[in-house]
Amino acid sequence: MKNSSLSDAENQLLKEFCDFVDAEPMTPSIEIESKIMQKLEDELCPSQRFVFIKFFFIEAFAGVATLLVCPQFGLGLGDHNQFFHTLHETLDPFVFYITCGLFFVIFGAAVSGLLLNYGEIRSIKRSKYIYYLIYALIACFLFFILGAEILLFSSFAWILGSIIGNSFGFELVSRMRFALFIHQ
Repeated sequence: MKNSSLSDAENQLLKEFCDFVDAEPMTPSIEIESKIMQKLEDELCPSQRFVFIKFFFIEAFAGVATLLVCPQFGLGLGDHNQFFHTLHETLDPFVFYITCGLFFVIFGAAVSGLLLNYGEIRSIKRSKYIYYLIYALIACFLFFILGAEILLFSSFAWILGSIIGNSFGFELVSRMRFALFIHQ
């Protein structure tokens, strides 16, 4: 079967598909079927621990990148930045720390939405606020260990901002990714 409106590669693919449809049905061996089913289960229902570890390291790497513009630890471009100091002085402290938490995680959340596979994204969406809260608590703890001045009020606001940033960044990018993928 050859269609003149298709390229040679498309005609070859069509021929192979027709050969597949016309072929005699085969049943795989029990061992092969078991391996296939295990692989499908692993891809569609990944371990939540594995997904969290992967999510955490993507977010942590992106979080370190955001610290390059944040004056908190003096790591990079944000050291004594007048914009950040003005922002800190003019905003209500609660709003400032919400904004800080949101800024710290939104990039990592967006990158996670791009890098995780479909099963991993589904796993996160099933219990997303637990993932987001645990990540925020671990990040706050690491900031504390690294010497950040953390107060209960500011850490609560920062955690709230981080949950908002994760929700917005991860949801937006993963939804856009699947919307674009489905319509291809």
